[in-house]
Amino acid sequence: MHRKGIVHLDLRNMGNILCGADGKPYFIDFQSTISFARFPRWLQRFMRGSDMSGVYKAWNKLAEHPMPQAKQDYLEHFNHVRKRWIFKGYPIQRTYAWGAALVTQFLDSELVRSITDRL
Repeated sequence: MHRKGIVHLDLRNMGNILCGADGKPYFIDFQSTISFARFPRWLQRFMRGSDMSGVYKAWNKLAEHPMPQAKQDYLEHFNHVRKRWIFKGYPIQRTYAWGAALVTQFLDSELVRSITDRL
């Protein structure tokens, strides 16, 4: 999913991760999924980290085999950072939608029409 340039952003909700008959995890509920290419690199890392922390949370809670120490350390560190994150819910998706609506309204405004009519 991340290689395709998208993030799920709701994998910490373990109801969005199903275990198939083959024992592999499957993700559902892609409502909050967005492309991360337009965001700064630090925010891209945070968004991907949010997904990975959700996967590691489920692994830590449900898997038969323990998680490697490096992944446990990552989860602990990310949870520490996540608790200080000032936005709640889906702020990135809402901000993107709000910005797109604002641009659309601006492009449809009388000011832009009068300028483009003169060109």
